[in-house]
This record gives sequence, C-alpha cells and structure tokens, in this order.
Amino acid sequence: MEKIQHVFTTIKLPRLILDLCLLSIKISLAMIVATFRMIVPRSLKYLLGETVLVYGFVVDISKRLEVQETMRLMKRIDVPDVTILINNAAVLYHKPYLNYNPDDVENTFKVNVFSNFWTIEVFLPMMLHRGSGHIVAISSMCGIYGVSQKVAYCSSKFAVRGLMEALHEEIRLDKRKPNIHFTTIYPFYIDTGLAEDPKYR
Repeated sequence: MEKIQHVFTTIKLPRLILDLCLLSIKISLAMIVATFRMIVPRSLKYLLGETVLVYGFVVDISKRLEVQETMRLMKRIDVPDVTILINNAAVLYHKPYLNYNPDDVENTFKVNVFSNFWTIEVFLPMMLHRGSGHIVAISSMCGIYGVSQKVAYCSSKFAVRGLMEALHEEIRLDKRKPNIHFTTIYPFYIDTGLAEDPKYR
C-alpha cells in the first residue's frame, strides 16, 4: 500500500489521468481504423510505368561486420536510400528445453534477434536523416505466448517484440519528430518447414 501511495505522490495525478485518457483515445482510434480497413481495404498501388530498382546482396545478417560491410558496398555502388526495412530471418529448433545445446540457443538469438539490431543500426540513421521510413519486424504468435518445445524460439520472438516497442517509443520521443513507422507482424502457424506438429492452448 505504501508503494502505491508513493507512486501517486511522485506522479502528478492530473498528468496521469491525462495520459490514461490519451492512451484510451489512441487505442479506440486504432481499433476503429483497423475495423474500417477490414471492411474497406486500401486500394492497391500499381507500379505500371514506374522504374523499380531491385538489388540483391548475399550477407549473413547474424554477423554485424558483414551487415556493416554490405552497407558500405551499397553506398559505393550508389544504391538509393532504403525507405522500408523488413526483418524476416529466423531459425527454429523444435526440442525440449533440456535437450538444447548452447549453440542452438546462441544461433537462435544471433539470427532471430541480433540480426534485427544490426540491420536497424545501419538503416535507421539514413531514415532519421531523411525524416521518414518504415521498419517492419516479422515476429510470431510465439512472441505473444509461449509454446512447448520452442523455448529458444519463443524467447527470441519476445525479444523482437520488446526491441520494436522500445525503439518505437524512443523515436516517438525524438525531438526531431521523424515520420518513421514501426510494424511488428505476429503470424500464426505457417507451414514453412520450420515447425513440426505445433500444439496450441
């Protein structure tokens, strides 16, 4: 009880009420927009007549130095600024927790989590400089609730969720007010060959 009283004495009550009201309004608005978009989807954007440049690079995104070197190569050959970054790499080891070896856990986090840090690290500065951009992370429903025999995978997807939420908040509070969007996608089970016989609650 003393802790609760301490919280209310350190945080000004009117400010807290205002923040809660704004949060409620934002949540309600997001739900209304999402419902509207389900009924009336956005029109498709056609690239007919547009010039689209596609570049391909081979890089182990779990290795920070390789990601940085690829970025330097992109600058050397004048690849235009990246406006949208989609992080979608993942590995999954399906086995009981006590059967994991340290390499399984380390590799899971290198590919599923650290790769997000390394790619964001090289592309976010140009987005901040331009004042706009979009960062997308493919997480998983395993980033919302745990699944048996996927402890390392679930942990890594929870980490991606935390990274995206915290970074979004950091950019939201940035004094430059950049127009950088963050999207985290939580797909349900997709038969990609990574998972076998998933069990759900």
